[in-house]
Amino acid sequence: MLDKTRMLIKGGTVVLGHAVSQQNVFIQGEKIVDVGDLSDIKDVYKIDVTGLLLLPEARWGMDNTCIANSIFFNNSG
Repeated sequence: MLDKTRMLIKGGTVVLGHAVSQQNVFIQGEKIVDVGDLSDIKDVYKIDVTGLLLLPEARWGMDNTCIANSIFFNNSG
């Protein structure tokens, strides 16, 4: 059985500040360890989130809802 404290969240649309891209997110314990292609990571619990937004952090204290609205809906939110 795979250790669920090591997770690879695959295929999501990652929003980091004003940058938006389709990437994978590697989580170990309760912390995000890496964001990127990460296809070389093996023996992890995988979750497919294709088609979903991932908002891994609120950089600079911004409200992620406002960022997502302005990027995806051309709305100054």
